[in-house]
Amino acid sequence: MRKPYTICHILSSLNGKIAGPFMSTEVVRAMSGEYARIRAKIEGDAWLYGTTTTKEFIGGRVPKLPKDARLIPDEDFVAEDHAQLYYVSIDALGEIGWESGTFSRSGCPDAHVIEVLTTKAPIEYQAYLRDRKISYIIAGEEKLDFDLAKRKLFQLFSIKKLVVCGGGGIDWSMMEAGEIDELSLVIAPAADGEPDTPSVFERMANVPKGSTAEFTLKDVTRLGKDGVYRTFEVKNKKTNILAVNNFSFLKSPQDINLGIAQRVKFRRKEQKITQQTLSKRADVSLGSLKRFEQTGEISLSSLIKIAFALGYESDFEELFEKKSYKSIEEGGCGQKSGLPIGLRKEQN
Repeated sequence: MRKPYTICHILSSLNGKIAGPFMSTEVVRAMSGEYARIRAKIEGDAWLYGTTTTKEFIGGRVPKLPKDARLIPDEDFVAEDHAQLYYVSIDALGEIGWESGTFSRSGCPDAHVIEVLTTKAPIEYQAYLRDRKISYIIAGEEKLDFDLAKRKLFQLFSIKKLVVCGGGGIDWSMMEAGEIDELSLVIAPAADGEPDTPSVFERMANVPKGSTAEFTLKDVTRLGKDGVYRTFEVKNKKTNILAVNNFSFLKSPQDINLGIAQRVKFRRKEQKITQQTLSKRADVSLGSLKRFEQTGEISLSSLIKIAFALGYESDFEELFEKKSYKSIEEGGCGQKSGLPIGLRKEQN
């Protein structure tokens, strides 16, 4: 399973600030137009924003949760998977008061909202989102798992290019996690010296100090009379061999885990079995089953129990049954694929 190529696209002052008095100057207004033009040129499938920035966009509105939420599946929800543009909202605890599944803002195209939650977001908030036809994915328990979130964005919504637009907290969190591939920086010829305004990258409160990010300069362009546009490749990004080489037959252990979890979930729904029912039939805790369907993590013993409960225990009999060839010389070429059996590319 692949992940979207991720670009952090930011407008900043000369001293690296992304908010403050400098934003109201005429030169910054001109650079804002350049920022929007470049973002459109990037042609991202989705724009991602942190919780604080999104709250500012919607005026701080809080959700009014139902007191007695109906029973809903504790799983990802896809309300729209063919949108022209997505607005990915990082909202670990479920705090944002959306009115609908469409984000509208002056000067920007409409976008379908995808909320990124953790298991700490209450089930009532999930019901709140479903009522408003707002998509959401669950990525992580105690804290956000950006790797899992990006994989789900690719798989469920076909997002191949993700543009991270701030604020500084989410920029740094994703950068430190190795989930930013490129930095796209529009620098306005202005500064205000304010000490307490946010910058391009900021470590969130109560988060331990981590590593230092390093960059390789790709290009520098003059914008207008005095502005500058710089692009950098991120040195500490996670290497995504699949995205670079387009070899979908090369998979990581987590890719395989998630693939198995998705197939189990599909077979469960195909048989019209709830998570609660499968949990009882398989003698696997409901929490373990939910975590498995969301993250792919489960013990081998529990997975076999689930396979028996769904009637797929025979699938395990073929595990490690066939010899795996590591080279063309060792295994010989297949007639149709031109690759040894162990390396044939998956066909749709």
